[in-house]
Amino acid sequence: EDRVMAQLPENDRIAGPYVAEEGQTDFPGDFPLIKADGLRVRRVRDGVGVILTAPDVTPVTVVANGFTARLAEGCVAGDVVYVYSELPVARERAHPPGGAVRTPTLEDDAVEAMALAQEARRDLGRALVVPPGEAMPSLEELAEAAGAASVAQAAAAVAQQAAGQVLDKI
Repeated sequence: EDRVMAQLPENDRIAGPYVAEEGQTDFPGDFPLIKADGLRVRRVRDGVGVILTAPDVTPVTVVANGFTARLAEGCVAGDVVYVYSELPVARERAHPPGGAVRTPTLEDDAVEAMALAQEARRDLGRALVVPPGEAMPSLEELAEAAGAASVAQAAAAVAQQAAGQVLDKI
C-alpha cells in the first residue's frame, strides 16, 4: 500500500474578524481543529478584548478542514470575534523504545508539527522583531521614536505596523 506523508492545508489558523449579531454564538473556523483544548476565541467589545477558552467556547460540527466554534454566552451586536488555535507545545503521543514505530502515530505527529509551525509563523508575523545583537526597545523609547503622546499610542502604532509584515519562513 502506497502511503503519502500527512499534509495540512496552508493556513494561519485564525478565522475572522467576524462582526457579531445580537445573541450570536456560532462562528466558523476555516482550519483543521487538531486539538479541542487548543481552541481560542478573542472577542472584542467596546475596544476591550478577552480570550475565551473551554468551557466558554467549544467546537461543534467538526469536519476535516474546519469546524464551528460555539460560545457559551451570546455576543452583543457589534462584538468583533476571532477564532484561532493555540496548540500546547507538548507531545502527547509516545513511540515505544525498541518497538515498532506505528505509521498513524507518525502521521499524527507530522500534522501536529505542521500546525505548530503555522501558528508560530502567524504569531511571529505579528511580533516586533529586532535584528540580532540589538536590544528590544522599551515602550517609552518606542513612544519617543514615534513622537506619540502616550505609550499606549506608540504600542498601538507598532502593533499596526507589525501586523503588515509577512515572513516567508520561520
